[in-house]
Amino acid sequence: SFVSLAGCYLAYGFWRFHSSGALGVFPIAMPDQFWTALLFPACYWVVFTVATFVARPEPAASGFRPAFLTVNNGVFFGLTAPLVAGTFPDQLWWYALAFGAVLIALSWMAARTAPVQAGFDGTYLAQGLTLLVFGLILKFSGYQLALIFALQSATLLRLSVFRHGRILQIFSGLSAVLAAGYVLVEILRDAQHALITGGAVAVVLMGTAWLFKRQRGYLNPLCFRWRAAAYAALAEVLLMTVILKAMDGAAVIYAFLGIAIVQTLSLRVARMPELVWGGQGMAWAGLVAWFSVSGNPSLPVVPFLAAAGSALFFMHWWQHQTAMPVPKLTRSVLEAVYVGLAVVIVYLWLKAQISNPGLLVALAGAALGFLSYGLFSRSGTLAVGSQILSVAVVTEYWYVVMVRDDPWIFALVAIVLFLAQSFVTLIGRKGIPDDWWFGVRRYNLLIQTIALIFGLLGVQVYVPDQWQFVAIAAVAFGIFVTAMIFRNPEALAFAGAAAVLAVVEFVSRAFCGEPVFIVNFVGFALALFAQRLGVKRLQGMSMFPQPAQNVLIGIGVSGIWLLIGRWVADLHGTHWITIAWSLLAFVVLGCGFLLRDRMYRIAGLIILMASLVRVFLVDVWQLETILRILSFLVLGAVLIALGFVYNRFANTLRKWIE
Repeated sequence: SFVSLAGCYLAYGFWRFHSSGALGVFPIAMPDQFWTALLFPACYWVVFTVATFVARPEPAASGFRPAFLTVNNGVFFGLTAPLVAGTFPDQLWWYALAFGAVLIALSWMAARTAPVQAGFDGTYLAQGLTLLVFGLILKFSGYQLALIFALQSATLLRLSVFRHGRILQIFSGLSAVLAAGYVLVEILRDAQHALITGGAVAVVLMGTAWLFKRQRGYLNPLCFRWRAAAYAALAEVLLMTVILKAMDGAAVIYAFLGIAIVQTLSLRVARMPELVWGGQGMAWAGLVAWFSVSGNPSLPVVPFLAAAGSALFFMHWWQHQTAMPVPKLTRSVLEAVYVGLAVVIVYLWLKAQISNPGLLVALAGAALGFLSYGLFSRSGTLAVGSQILSVAVVTEYWYVVMVRDDPWIFALVAIVLFLAQSFVTLIGRKGIPDDWWFGVRRYNLLIQTIALIFGLLGVQVYVPDQWQFVAIAAVAFGIFVTAMIFRNPEALAFAGAAAVLAVVEFVSRAFCGEPVFIVNFVGFALALFAQRLGVKRLQGMSMFPQPAQNVLIGIGVSGIWLLIGRWVADLHGTHWITIAWSLLAFVVLGCGFLLRDRMYRIAGLIILMASLVRVFLVDVWQLETILRILSFLVLGAVLIALGFVYNRFANTLRKWIE
C-alpha cells in the first residue's frame, strides 16, 4: 500500500515537473489544465482514503491507519496547495478550510466505523484542526484574526468534553496563544482597534478559563488548576499591555488596582482562585507604578490613597481568607507583605509631601494611626508593622532636636503622639491575643522609655539652663499623675527616674555656684504635692509604699531648705539663715501636725536641730549683738510654740502619732 501511494504521487510530481519545469507555486493559464492537475491527485487521495477505511483490523491495529492517512493527506495537500496558490492566490484559505472540514468529517466517520481505535479518528481530527488554523491565518489578520482565535479556543475547549478531549484542548491552548500573540503584535504596532480587541480577547480568555473548570467540576470546592491559570495568565498579560499602552500617569495606577480588586472579589461568584492570583499580579503592577512616581512632590493625594487603601484591602483579604486552598503560612506572609507595603507607601508619600520639621509630627501621627487601626481591626500584623514608622520617628526626632534644632513645638507634639501608642495599646487590650500580651507590655515599656528620653533631650535642647530643673520636675510630676490615674507601676518607676534626674540637675547647678533661681521652689513643691496626691489615690497599694512617700517628702523639704538658706544668704547675708531655718522648721512641723504625717515632723525636727546647732556654733561667735539676740528670740519663740502645741494637744497628737 505504501509503495502504491508513493508511486502514484511520484508519477504526478514527475508530470508536474515535466510539464512546467518546476514543482513550486506557478499559475496555470488554462482552466482545464488546472482542474486536470487538481483532480488527478484528488482521485489518488480518494482511493487511498477509502483503502484506509476498508483496511483489515490486523494491520490497522499495528498503527497502519494513522501513518498511512497522515502520509496520504500530507502529500496531497503539499502537492495541490502550491497549484491553488499559483492559479487563485486569494482562494488558498478557502481550499485549506475546505480540506480541513473534510478531514474533520472523516474523523467523525472514523469514530463511527472504528470506535475502539482512538488514533484513527484522532489523527484526522488533529490534521483537520491544523488546516482550519492555517486557513484562518491566510484569510484574516490583525484584530479579526485575534478575535477568531479567541472564540475558536473557547469553542474547542467546549467540545473537548467529547471524544479526543486532549487533542481539542491542545488546539484550544494553541488558539489562545495565537490570539494573545496577534493582539500583542497589533498593540505594539498601534494598529486600529488593537486596544479594544485586546480587552475583548482578554475577557474571552478569562471566560475560557472559567469554562474549563466548570465543565470539569473544578468550581466546587475551590481549587487551583494550571491549565485554567494559563488562560487567565494570557488574559492578564493582555490587560496589562492595554493599560500601559492606553493610559499614563495616575490612570495606570487606578486601572491596575481597580482590576485587581474586582478580580479578587470575583472569587465569591466565579469561584476561580486563578483570577485572584492574577489580581495579585495586577495589584503588584499598580503598586510598582505608584512607587515609580512616589518621589514626585506634586503627586496628588488620590493616587496615594488608592495605593495605600489597596494595600490595606489585600492585607485584610489575606487576613480573613480561609476559603482558598492556600497554606496558613502563605497567607500570613502575604498579609505581612501588604502591611509592609502600606507602611512604606505612607512613609514615602509623607516624606515627599511634607517638609521638615512637620515630617516628624506626620510620621508620629501615622504610626499612632496604623497601630490604632491594627488593634481596631484585630490585625496583629498591622499593629506590629506600624512600628516601622516608630523607628522612622526615632531617627527623625534625633535630626530635628539634636542636629537641626527645629522649633520645640514639633518635638513636643511628636512625643505626645509617640507616647499615645502605649495608651492606645492599653485601651485596645481586647484586640490583643493573650499569648501576645506579655510581649506587648514589654514593648510598651520600651515606648515609654523612649518617650522619656525624648522628653529629657528636648528639655536639654530647648529649655534655658536655669529652667531645666523645674522642667524636669514638671515632667516627673506629669508622669506621676499619669501613673496614678492608670495605676501603672511602670509609669511610677519612670516618674521616679525623672525625679532623680531633676535632683541631679539641681545639685549639679547648686554646687557650681549659680545664683538662686526662685522658680526652683516650684519643682520641690511639686514633689510634696505629688506625695499628697499619691496618699489619697494610692494609699495602701504596693506600687506606692511608705518609703517612696518618705523619699518624696525628703526631696521636697530638703530642696526647699537648701533654697531658702541660699536665697536668704544672697539677699541679706548669712546672718539671717538661722532665723529663716527656724521659721521653716515651724512651718514643716505644722504641716506634719495638720497632715498627720510623721515624715514631715521628723524633717521639721531635723531643721530645728540644725538651727540650734547653728546658733551655738556660728551665731554666738560671728553675729553682732542685735542679730544674735534676734536669732535667739526667733528660735526661742519657735520652741515655745512647739512646746505649747505638744502640751496642749498631747492626747490628740499621741493618737495621730500612734
